[in-house]
Amino acid sequence: MTLAAGILIAAYIVALIVVLAWPQRQHHPEDGMAIGCLMMCIASLCALAVALGLAAHFHIAWLVRVIFYVSVFPAVLLIPQLAAAGWKKRRQRAIDRGVPIPPDQLDGRLRGQTHVMRCGSVDPPREWSDLHYFSPDGKIVRYKEESGRIERVDDVVTWSIDEAGRLVTLNDIQPGNRIAYTLHDTPDGRVAYYIYMPGTRANGVLSRRTSEIRAGEPVVTPS
Repeated sequence: MTLAAGILIAAYIVALIVVLAWPQRQHHPEDGMAIGCLMMCIASLCALAVALGLAAHFHIAWLVRVIFYVSVFPAVLLIPQLAAAGWKKRRQRAIDRGVPIPPDQLDGRLRGQTHVMRCGSVDPPREWSDLHYFSPDGKIVRYKEESGRIERVDDVVTWSIDEAGRLVTLNDIQPGNRIAYTLHDTPDGRVAYYIYMPGTRANGVLSRRTSEIRAGEPVVTPS
């Protein structure tokens, strides 16, 4: 009982320290208050660990039992909730990922179509769209649309579909820069590009997602 309580208390302390040390992508005005609460929890757990050690050393059985029940209660309460939340999140992630576009439909879904991807920057704040036109001659003609104007981007990218039904692109920026993608239809009606590089950390990573799909090639705005 003493060992189990000690392991649980140590696990709680380690988990809270990891939460404190984990890099935050976004900051909130109440972050300071949350950090203070976590530090108080860590201090309380350390005090509980000291009390457990003293109780075990002086053979105070009732205190060991109390500390054991106190340490077990959060685990009994949280583990089922965390497991259920993790399962729901995993299912939702699978739904959000969408379903692969069948190989026999992929060519018809790309040829002669323009995939529009929304882009933006913070400094300076601006938004634009990257337009990728899948030309029937096997080239991806790129355009940029910003403030209602469309300009052509001068680079050469070729596209094809491999035997497994994946989109393969090859560009001239880095000769031999070949990238394969599996394309999925997402529940919100867009097309998601997932990198296909087996054996690498990039495999299965979302590369981009369309904001809309337009028929035909974009028309450059006259100067």
